[in-house]
Amino acid sequence: MRTIKTMAYAAVLAATGCAGSMVAERHSLYPTQADTDYARVYIMRPQAQRTRGVADSPVNIEVAREKLAELAQGEYILVYIKSPATDLVTRNLTNLTTKPMPIEVWRARHFNFETGQDYFIVLRQDYEEFRGIYYIPEAVDKTQALQLAEHLKAAGPLATQRPLAALQ
Repeated sequence: MRTIKTMAYAAVLAATGCAGSMVAERHSLYPTQADTDYARVYIMRPQAQRTRGVADSPVNIEVAREKLAELAQGEYILVYIKSPATDLVTRNLTNLTTKPMPIEVWRARHFNFETGQDYFIVLRQDYEEFRGIYYIPEAVDKTQALQLAEHLKAAGPLATQRPLAALQ
């Protein structure tokens, strides 16, 4: 029975691991059409140097305790956020040596977004050996973001309309 569950779980993970990024259509921090006070936030997830199993699946991103997006490897998204200060939380599945099945883990960072500014956040993969793999959101400058963007694909409607390469 355990083997059947493991095989079924592996099939689900394989199917979701190939999925691309998805951005929530609605969020409490999205500006309305009348709002002009918002920051442009690019969130990037570089391609892993080597496969990490279940941790290669899309990473869930939350802002203000609401799901913002799922970000696949090798892609970036753009979102408009009207809140000046907020926590960005990443959630992903990982394997721990003490558990037979993957578990969900998370990391969070606090960001202060100013109106009219562009922000670049990279989800850095942190491999903690026996404690699993985590994705830590870190701010980078425009130069680093443009270098990373050379190897990333725009995902979602906003990133496709306003790609990082256009900021040069």
